[in-house]
Amino acid sequence: MKKASFQNLVEYVVAKSTISPMEICKNFGVSYNEANRILRLLEERGVIGPVIGGARPRSVLMKSVPPWLYTTPDIDITRNN
Repeated sequence: MKKASFQNLVEYVVAKSTISPMEICKNFGVSYNEANRILRLLEERGVIGPVIGGARPRSVLMKSVPPWLYTTPDIDITRNN
């Protein structure tokens, strides 16, 4: 996933009230494993809440995208094709 796509994904997530890995897969063309990795990253940054009840969607905690989220140096979700 390219940086611009990651920014679009973060903006998409923040605009919602809940998010699931399948929704990320369908809307951004990433694998289920990549979607889970992205959601774990967003959870670590405080954007979304933790997994509650297994397959339930996660709650989105932020209502706007903080600028630091785009510049965090250890964000690396690029796909090597």
